[in-house]
Amino acid sequence: MSAKGTGQLDGRIRRSIRLARDYRFLRFDMSQWYLELAQAVALLAVSLLGLALVVHFLRNWRDNSDGDQESGQAMLSKFREMHSRGELTNDEFRKIKLDISTRIRDAAKDSDAADRAG
Repeated sequence: MSAKGTGQLDGRIRRSIRLARDYRFLRFDMSQWYLELAQAVALLAVSLLGLALVVHFLRNWRDNSDGDQESGQAMLSKFREMHSRGELTNDEFRKIKLDISTRIRDAAKDSDAADRAG
């Protein structure tokens, strides 16, 4: 080969070596990618679990708030027992009974109106 041809060949080899060296730094590390993917999937799973828990607690809270009528009747029972033991006067029991029965009746009316509207 001529000196000119050898110089071109050396230049090509140097360029190839330089490109290979640069490629080594640029090449994609698959293990790092899998690690990042696993972290993203874990974060998504934790987020979905958190969302499911929030929905569960909100449903329980909503269902328990619908139990006002039962709790009113339970309170009325408790006050009846207190009245029968003499812890409440007739006047006090009558006022409490009127107040609780009014609340129960209003809750039933609201519930019926919601059922008709829905």
